[in-house]
Amino acid sequence: PPPSQPGPTELMRLLFRLTDAEAALLSALLAGQGIQDVALQRGVKVSTVRTQLHSLLGKTGTATQAALVNMARVMPPV
Repeated sequence: PPPSQPGPTELMRLLFRLTDAEAALLSALLAGQGIQDVALQRGVKVSTVRTQLHSLLGKTGTATQAALVNMARVMPPV
């Protein structure tokens, strides 16, 4: 079988040097989960997830959560 191509989360992890937590958050956002859902699933405070989101926005140069998700969705396959 042909080797699998990295998905948008893995590609963005490599391009923007995302931490494991940031990549997991991005993956959850791409799956349609909200910040509160992610916090509840991880057993952390909403403020922790918001801090990770702000870090993601800074690393990717996006201004909003929606822009971040849109960027990830249009990442070209490699």
